[in-house]
Amino acid sequence: MKGGGLGMSSDRKALPGGKALDLITTDLAVIEVTPQGLHLKERARDVTVEQVRAATEADLIIDDVTVMPV
Repeated sequence: MKGGGLGMSSDRKALPGGKALDLITTDLAVIEVTPQGLHLKERARDVTVEQVRAATEADLIIDDVTVMPV
């Protein structure tokens, strides 16, 4: 993990009850877990895509990223 990163991996994690994690929400970004990988959907207003990448240990799918509503 780089400098207090998100601490995520590209593996789908099983939750109690056998459900899979579908969405990761942090103060930096909203990331959707898809069969293709982790898809960056939204970023915080004061955070760049590069900052999210730097804080994330996994490869991200990046296209059409929006800014989180306030």
